[in-house]
This record gives sequence, structure tokens and C-alpha cells, in this order.
Amino acid sequence: AALASVYTWAVGHSQDFWGRHVCIGNVPKEPSKGWAGAWAETRWEYLAFLPDVLERVLRFHGHREPEGILASWKERGWIGYPGQKGRTMLTRIGNERVRTVRIPIEAFVSAGILDGE
Repeated sequence: AALASVYTWAVGHSQDFWGRHVCIGNVPKEPSKGWAGAWAETRWEYLAFLPDVLERVLRFHGHREPEGILASWKERGWIGYPGQKGRTMLTRIGNERVRTVRIPIEAFVSAGILDGE
């Protein structure tokens, strides 16, 4: 349920993600609340959230223990890489590389949120 909530929120706020952002001419328009993360516009492999945004989204949807949810996702292989201690990895947002929590498309497929096509 938590993963579905996160995906639904991301779809509704897609322009808050680098890669699906609005440009004025060739200049990216930063969202008023700042970037939520990164999401490739076409053929995406993962949805990357800034850690504080992900926790805020989980809490907004009634998930009171984001730490427990993220630990569960890590155990399932939905975030991070096998053998990696932490949950975050560097992702490019604009000209910067920042730590994000990346959720691969396979996580959404295995949870039945996306059909995998």
C-alpha cells in the first residue's frame, strides 16, 4: 500500500521531478517547493526521491513509520543495491548530484502497481 501511495503521489506531482519538469524555452523551471527527485521522461528505470520528500509523502498518506517501510523495501531489494549499506545513491538533478532513494521500476511491477510492459 505504501509503494502504491508513493507512485500515485509521484504521478500527480510529476512536474516536481527532474526529467518531467517544465521548461520555459530551454530553461528548466524549478517547482515552487523545490525538486521532489528525478524521473526520466521516457523509458524510465527508476523513480528517485529526495529522502525528506519520500518520508513526507509516506506520512501524508498515513504511513506513520517511514523508517520501517524503507527498511522493508531495502530487504525486498526495492531500494538500494545488494550489498550496499545505505538506502541512498547519487542521482543527477540539473547540474547537481544529490543523494536520493531510488525505487526501480521492477519494484512497482513486482508489487502489481505497473504491468511491466
